[in-house]
Amino acid sequence: MGQRLVIQIEENGKPLANAYYHWSGYTGSSIEQTTEVLDNLVTCEEDDYTSLQKAVDALFRTGARFYPDEIMAIEKENIDMGPLQFAFDDGPVDRNSGLLSISASGMESSIKWEEAHVGIDLGTGDIIFDAFYEYTAEDYIQERVDNELEVVDLNEMPVLDIEYQLNMDTWPGFAHDILEILNSGRYDAVSPDHSTVYSFIA
Repeated sequence: MGQRLVIQIEENGKPLANAYYHWSGYTGSSIEQTTEVLDNLVTCEEDDYTSLQKAVDALFRTGARFYPDEIMAIEKENIDMGPLQFAFDDGPVDRNSGLLSISASGMESSIKWEEAHVGIDLGTGDIIFDAFYEYTAEDYIQERVDNELEVVDLNEMPVLDIEYQLNMDTWPGFAHDILEILNSGRYDAVSPDHSTVYSFIA
């Protein structure tokens, strides 16, 4: 994993829209980008939007825009763009700000290039956050040895108790705990039982 992040919004497992962000695949920036999208989704709930409109609006408001190849794919797949006219403006189309896709081919292409992935399901409320490495303690130590890196004492690592069933309610605590560790200048954390090590991309 590395710099390239894709945030995909689904409904009960069915992809609705995603956005590719070229320099946002680090752990910290992935968290910040995801938080922005989630905040946008809350605001969208106040509007009379369909699920697709809600997904597009949430990504659009981060700066993501439809790009020429995606517009061609939308036309080829006969997707009605009428309800999504709000997502067309004079804003710059830039992979750093986000490339927005709703076509099946466009969404698949974005995912093909991703190095970090976030999935948000509007139906179940579940969130998948795949923007860090996870090792068993033994594998972590062995990898450090194999790469001739300093072996860090697990007892000296920050403790991170991750809630694996991430959702809209548990996300704020999850995001806060990881950002707090990153802001302290640490890039590894250990589970409370010291069986798992989390390495952040920074």
